[in-house]
Amino acid sequence: MTSTTAAAGLARLTPSLLAQYLSARPTLDGRTRTVVLLRAQPEWDGPDTLAYGGGQQAAVAAASSPLAVHEQILAHADHAGDGAVPPVLVVLTDCEEAELDPGLLARVRRGGIRSVDNWEVVRTSFGAGTVDHRLRLSGGGWAAEALLEAAPLDGWPKIAGGMLTRDHALTRLAQRRLGLGRYADGAHPARDIADNRIDLTALLRWAVQPGAAERFLALRDAERDGLADFLCEKGQAGPAAAVLFGLVGEGRGTDALAYGLVAAALWKHTAAPGPEVYRARGRAELWSGAQGGGLTPEESDARFAQYGTAAEATADELHAQQDRRVLTPLMDRAELLARQFGAEQAAAVSLFLPSGFEVRAADAGATLAAGDAQRIASAVQAWGEHRLAARPEGRARVGRARMAGRLAAWLAAADPQPESVADWLGAQVTDTAWADLALDRIEAGGEDVPALREAYDRLGEQVRERRREMDRAFAQRLATWTESGGAPGPLLTVESFLDRIAAPVSQDKDRRRLLILVVDGMTAAIAAELGQELRERFSEYDPFPGAEGRPRRRAVAAALPSVTAVSRTSLFAGRLLRGGQAEEKRLFAQHPFAGPGRTAAVFHKDDLRAECTGSPFSAPLEAALRDGRTHVGVVLNTIDDRLAKEQRLGATRWIVEEIGFLGELLDTAATEGMAVLLLSDHGHVVDRRDRRVSVPEAADRYRPYDEGKLDEREIRLRGPRVVAPEPGGAVTALWDADSRYTTRKAGYHGGASLAEIAIPLQAYLPFGATPPEGWRELGDPAPHWWSLDRVPEASAAPASAPAAAPAPARRRPTKPKPASQEESLFAEQAVAAPASAPVQPDRAAEPVPSDPHTVLVAALMSSDVFAAQLALVVGRKLDLDKVRAAVQELLDSGTLPITALAQRAGERPVRAAGFAAVLRQLLNHDGEQVLEILPDNRTLRLNEPLLKTQFGL
Repeated sequence: MTSTTAAAGLARLTPSLLAQYLSARPTLDGRTRTVVLLRAQPEWDGPDTLAYGGGQQAAVAAASSPLAVHEQILAHADHAGDGAVPPVLVVLTDCEEAELDPGLLARVRRGGIRSVDNWEVVRTSFGAGTVDHRLRLSGGGWAAEALLEAAPLDGWPKIAGGMLTRDHALTRLAQRRLGLGRYADGAHPARDIADNRIDLTALLRWAVQPGAAERFLALRDAERDGLADFLCEKGQAGPAAAVLFGLVGEGRGTDALAYGLVAAALWKHTAAPGPEVYRARGRAELWSGAQGGGLTPEESDARFAQYGTAAEATADELHAQQDRRVLTPLMDRAELLARQFGAEQAAAVSLFLPSGFEVRAADAGATLAAGDAQRIASAVQAWGEHRLAARPEGRARVGRARMAGRLAAWLAAADPQPESVADWLGAQVTDTAWADLALDRIEAGGEDVPALREAYDRLGEQVRERRREMDRAFAQRLATWTESGGAPGPLLTVESFLDRIAAPVSQDKDRRRLLILVVDGMTAAIAAELGQELRERFSEYDPFPGAEGRPRRRAVAAALPSVTAVSRTSLFAGRLLRGGQAEEKRLFAQHPFAGPGRTAAVFHKDDLRAECTGSPFSAPLEAALRDGRTHVGVVLNTIDDRLAKEQRLGATRWIVEEIGFLGELLDTAATEGMAVLLLSDHGHVVDRRDRRVSVPEAADRYRPYDEGKLDEREIRLRGPRVVAPEPGGAVTALWDADSRYTTRKAGYHGGASLAEIAIPLQAYLPFGATPPEGWRELGDPAPHWWSLDRVPEASAAPASAPAAAPAPARRRPTKPKPASQEESLFAEQAVAAPASAPVQPDRAAEPVPSDPHTVLVAALMSSDVFAAQLALVVGRKLDLDKVRAAVQELLDSGTLPITALAQRAGERPVRAAGFAAVLRQLLNHDGEQVLEILPDNRTLRLNEPLLKTQFGL
């Protein structure tokens, strides 16, 4: 045995350990001259003179050879009587006594080399009182040597007395050897081990680090095998760790994670394996080098499945970090291993491997082609669960498939055509616009999977054909309505917008200021997408006072032709007019909608730019926004500019930051407490098929009226709302969305299609603001078919559905008092409940069932479980009309803001939070979240299937 090999099993003494050793020996009082020879590693990083035992001192030296030992002993003897040299000398050596001169040994304490008890040193190093006997027996002594050799310079973390258990000691040793927890390499940080366990995911993170396996394999055989056996125990990483150590032993440790992803596909996700999968499993087992001796096939399968589960959990952590420098080679390597093992069939069901992602894409294409709405939803959801769907490119592809699924649902939920222009335009902003948005998405991006590409092509043709028929029918209705005089009735028009929407707000008792944002060229589809983001920042309302039916987004009819010079000028003027920016500024400021003592100003593109860096707005616009008395109108041209300058619109998501100044204006409106009215002056159609109609003297989508033959794609419009060449004029316009007159651009307007004529209107207030009189808060504005979780029923309601029954009128309290959040819920109806009888629902007040949700509400409120839930609201007889209305609204809408639900149920806004709390108490039977509050803490969602289950309906 060489000295180096011998030294490897000896303790390496630190100053702290040596001081404790010397202090434990009373005869070493620091006064008697003596030499102490200690068998230990001949290394010393401490001071030449060591203090111990409350004031004693000893000289310390290391001697790695017999000659060095002799020199240290003789030199100590030569300094006898020298007060500067401590009387006690400690020599650390790995020499054997037979190698030393017996005469010199006679001069040392007890005449020889003293052995340090390794376990005693280990115990002292950990600060323990005792050492677990199971630890002492571990591996025939390898554990003590390894713990001493691996001890950090500052010692092991202290456990402050008690027993040093086997799990604690070996866990810390494994941490040190593998570089885990506090001992992790800075380049590969790992979580600290808070308990005495190292799980399999921690080992996987370790194994894939460059050089990690090599350092482990360089350990002595006994320690390496002992640590591997310990980590494979049930209380540690478990038996599945044997797979990892098999890979490490084969020199394939860096493939441990990629291999685990293939193992998950082979053993975890393949439900009914066939011969091909069994052959692949056999190849994978041999390649891993894992020893499965003594295991049944079931036990072996469970071990590999567990290993795969841990690998997927580790890969999920990497996906959460979105580090593609690590993920891309990992997935490529896993894919290569799957092919090497012949595991392509299993890889197809993997949640991680790229081939699994593409197989799910093909499945989505196949279900889209089949047209089954339920299967489409399931296939798209399965595709979205693949981890590559979280990458930007994967997210875009799955997003297009979701849009395609929605289009399929829209086609399946075919509604009867509306009867009036008002109904057509209302259906456009509440229903059809969402289909237009989905169609834009699937046509703007490409797809490499043939099944998906073909499904998109077929679906797009079906949607375009249906939209074409809708535009034809609408244009005919529009022509008749326009020629008859275009009486607005319940329909909002650009010329009536200021009188019917803006004036009631500005002249309300609160006299709230308005920010009117006109996004030039914004379609109802773009507004639907923008609205999804805006609803995260504001509360949305139906701003049409006195309107009947359920609150909803409103449509405003553009003036004709649907171009800026006509429709936008008419909007700001409050009357039908053709003009430009000068007329808009002058007539908007003169319009009486502003009310007494208030002013109004409109700002166009050139008026917005700031003169200095410190403000996002020009000085005049900044002043108008902040002065507390001006209603502000702003024209934003981002969309219209893109249509005019580009040849084709790509997969642009119209979010707030894409529209110049919009975000800054919304922030200012929230700060100033302004009501926001967001609309456009007209819509547009996107160029999809480039079908040109060649005629002279034409704009993009309209031309002067003539009595000649019309193209099949054209329609004549005349009447009071046609403002070209003057009010009461006439034009010929294109109704086909795929056609144009002039040079090619990304999009066009001026025609007679639904998308051009329907101006979307959205109204917003800062969260918590008191709405103007007549404003009603909206729930989720998306149509029923938009959610892939809610498959449309065969008898879907038409877009222009009949108005829902109004909520019960609010009862006036007999004794008015100031409202308070702490005010008791339904205080004005509260009566003492008899102590001996449970509160029962008033069944006589239930309405006659007329639709599925009404039937469900009636069944709920007559159920025994509901009666029992009512009895829990001690001391109150609740207003069941409000409860009934609230449940009906939640069933119809799915989700609703708390304040909107209270408003629709007839409850006062100040009691909205308490009303929601009582509803949750009533409906969340047995602790189940039938009615849950979403993370925004302001929206309620009703789980209809769970409601039926919990109440036995």
